Amino acid sequence: MRALLFSLLTVTLLCACGGSSSDVPNDDNPTGSSSSSSSSVGGDYAPQPVPVEHVTLIDAIGQPLAGFSVSIESDANGANSTVSLQSTGGTPTDGIGGLEVGSLAPGDYQVQLHMDDGEIVHTSLKIQDESASPAVTVAMPVVQDEDDELQFIGDEGMVAALNGIVFNSNGPIEGVEVSLSAGEASNGAIATAVTNAEGEFVLVINVGAVLVPALAEAQIRIVHEDHAPLMVTGVDIRSGGALSGFNQQLTTGQLHQGELVYGDDFSQVVDGATCGRWVSRPLVHPLVGGEPGPSLWQRHTIGRAIRNEALVHELVTLAPDDHSDGYVPDPATVAACWYGVSEPGLSRGNFMINPVGGDDYALDSLDGGTSMEPNAGALESPLIDLSNESAPLALSFRTWWEIESVNPNENGFDLLAIEYRDASEENWRTLARLNPMSDPVSVTNRAPIPFTNRGYNQAPQWLWQEPVSLDDLAGKEVYLRFAFYTVDELYNGFRGWLIDDVRITRESGSFPLWSGSDDYDYGGDAGELTVTEVMPEPVTEIDGMTLPYGTLPPGGEQVFSAVVSYSGTEPDVQLGMSYMDPFDMAGAEELVSLPVGQLEGELVSDAVHIDADMSQLMIQVWVKNADGHIMRNEIFHYQIVDPEDL
Repeated sequence: MRALLFSLLTVTLLCACGGSSSDVPNDDNPTGSSSSSSSSVGGDYAPQPVPVEHVTLIDAIGQPLAGFSVSIESDANGANSTVSLQSTGGTPTDGIGGLEVGSLAPGDYQVQLHMDDGEIVHTSLKIQDESASPAVTVAMPVVQDEDDELQFIGDEGMVAALNGIVFNSNGPIEGVEVSLSAGEASNGAIATAVTNAEGEFVLVINVGAVLVPALAEAQIRIVHEDHAPLMVTGVDIRSGGALSGFNQQLTTGQLHQGELVYGDDFSQVVDGATCGRWVSRPLVHPLVGGEPGPSLWQRHTIGRAIRNEALVHELVTLAPDDHSDGYVPDPATVAACWYGVSEPGLSRGNFMINPVGGDDYALDSLDGGTSMEPNAGALESPLIDLSNESAPLALSFRTWWEIESVNPNENGFDLLAIEYRDASEENWRTLARLNPMSDPVSVTNRAPIPFTNRGYNQAPQWLWQEPVSLDDLAGKEVYLRFAFYTVDELYNGFRGWLIDDVRITRESGSFPLWSGSDDYDYGGDAGELTVTEVMPEPVTEIDGMTLPYGTLPPGGEQVFSAVVSYSGTEPDVQLGMSYMDPFDMAGAEELVSLPVGQLEGELVSDAVHIDADMSQLMIQVWVKNADGHIMRNEIFHYQIVDPEDL
């Protein structure tokens, strides 16, 4: 029997000051250090420690693990003791795979999952002295695929689960948001949990390997409407595993610490506006170009009962903890603004507009929902006068969103951007993007799986957006807008973006600001890129339908070509073509390019090997300026399909 020793998975929570970055737990300060005006103070109530009696096992994407043999080993008083347990043979009525473990005292344990092929996957469980819940959730470093087989994630990334209680001097607090972030490295929260009526939460963290080093200095933000915010810093979660007893105390206060400068809860709509005083505007992505289509931003009120038709037609799935039955939620207040489709005759409850296959929706199920074309739209504010204001200033709002998980990163697709422009200028500039910095880790097909404002394959919920600094806009008259870009036609069957209760307050912002370049602000004329005669054909004709992607057979090799031309004033541009794996956007590989300054010609790649286990690929044709910045591009999608299956 070969054991897969997943040695990274031992929870390490260290103090920000003088803490070690080793993988050995620091028992002197296992929960990091708290910093903010809401530091814990004494009170009458404190959670009472209890033994752990029930362990719930989930995989790396939150699915319950049931029907597998599990053993838990402890090292107590220097003696190794083992208890062997058998998980339930089927999914329990509460939807989770559970284990009754008798009574586990505080200590360090190894949880071992015995796979069908005889391999053993390990992860750690640390039960702290403060552990006050009889139930603990453990996330294992495996993914249960479509065939119910377990796939070990190996060095693809890291998973962890923090279990705890949030309370005040009077008792547990329901509805507290608990978010883990690596700051700029993760572009804000990686994962968010919300406490239940007993104040309990389980924060499940799933990150790709590229982000793991940044978790050496992670921070946990804990907020509630009626309490002062709490920031726990110096949290080192790189080792993964599961922790029980991460309890935190809040003090009564206000979530928003500063005076209100501007606010709109969209409850009253002024003439000519879409939501409150904000107006829906059509957009195109600057790199994609073309003519703008309809903007899907619309006012959303209580009781509309809009269900995602992409879920009904089995193009997408719900997160394991999502009990909404696929309905778009009611507003957080009286009215919200939603980017999505509600009109009969179109694909309601998502942002597909016109799905491939028409009323039949798609040729293949669980494809994430394919549109006939990309779409984009902006929700634009009225003129906001900050001319008499000085720093600090921050923008916050309630938000709920559900987008694709294939490439949700901040340079990928389904972009959720906060943009601004000075009243004296025409160009919009990016203030922040809400997308994660990197794509999630998974060894299964991510196409139908959602990424939400709570994380990968987590049920979306109404949350307060971490304040975004507007310090650079103080002293100016400005416009703000919320911009959504699908960028392409793929994976558009999710429920979109909702916004409510927009506020600008006199307080500091902490959410990472956008540090990338705005595509229209590279310093020249973007010009026009024309791409024709693309081979293989980037569309597929089936049963009278034209699908917006080509099909390629698995295995073998493929040559890609296109005729390109560029018109514009930018000097020393270069035209070229790159290969892109949708599941590894950072690994784009240049295939061929024309000489610098040649404004037209044919691009012909060398043969590209098509792996037999690939499901899709993308070809990007681009024009770059002298600094290597992509000014314009077109992306062509290909599905890897056996010809006999067409």
